Amino acid sequence: MVIQKTWFKMVIWAIALFVLPDIVLGQNQEFHVFDGNEKQILTLKENGQLTDSQNGSVYFTTKGNIVFKGASNDKRNIHLLLQSTDIFGSQPGKVFNGSMRKVLFMVAGGKFYLGDKIDQVNSNEIAYFNRDAEGFSVLKSSVDDRVLAMVTPGEISNIQLTAIFFQIYESQKLEVAVQEQQEENYQVAVDRNEGTIRPYWGSRLNNEWMWDGRTLKPKWGNRPEDEWLFDGESLKPYYQSNLDDEWLWDESTQNFKNAWRNGKRDEWMWEEGVLKPYWDADLKSHFVLEGNTVKPYWGHRPEQEWVIDGYLPLPIIALVVLGLADR
Repeated sequence: MVIQKTWFKMVIWAIALFVLPDIVLGQNQEFHVFDGNEKQILTLKENGQLTDSQNGSVYFTTKGNIVFKGASNDKRNIHLLLQSTDIFGSQPGKVFNGSMRKVLFMVAGGKFYLGDKIDQVNSNEIAYFNRDAEGFSVLKSSVDDRVLAMVTPGEISNIQLTAIFFQIYESQKLEVAVQEQQEENYQVAVDRNEGTIRPYWGSRLNNEWMWDGRTLKPKWGNRPEDEWLFDGESLKPYYQSNLDDEWLWDESTQNFKNAWRNGKRDEWMWEEGVLKPYWDADLKSHFVLEGNTVKPYWGHRPEQEWVIDGYLPLPIIALVVLGLADR
């Protein structure tokens, strides 16, 4: 099988050289794209058009750092914009939608990630490119490591690889595979009823927390005064009996309040993924839970962003992001 694949690649490389008599590599080169079964599926023409190898339909046109929809490079057809000088470099780049209002993917080290962050904990990695010994650019799934595409050798540009990735991403519904994998990992954590939460940015070991299904405690160090016990209704310090530190959780109303105090900041509620004060409408006090991240609902405050690995009950999340856990 290895010999067969090597022979196949040698034949394709020979074809690539034959159809390029001037051996001009880069933007003037035509590339052929094969699937994991070695069937040609796409052709990247010298003019930057990515076409269907069977019927010639033009999916995208590449130019500069832009992917255009269809055969025209008119600005009205801008579909993707790449903000990266080297998708194989360590510096993360971004792939925006046509209006540049949304980051669709992050890219670094040849790897494409879903969304506007690289999440190493609850992996959002979709697929990755690497180059094999024969010079082929090989795109593999990050979920199951299967070969998605093989691009004939040559000096192919960042934007051309991005266009190929995106066509494979759409045609094979790779987003679904990533989301199913994340859901599977999440369900395992839910079944175990355990997880961790930590600041998204920076290394602050004293502010990382772990939940074992019954207690919340610092992940690092011995700090018994910061351990909490939750029985499904009452959340209170494990080793101290200060009444002011006891909180109550009502699952039916998603209400989280102090058991003894009645101030404006002593009662909170979760509503459609948003944690907010019960009596205060100030959006700057709100936090939003999106996937496995928690961040301020309003404004850019990265120091108040959190990432969750596994499963944490909503009142446990509230206790941490509101700064109540660390006494």
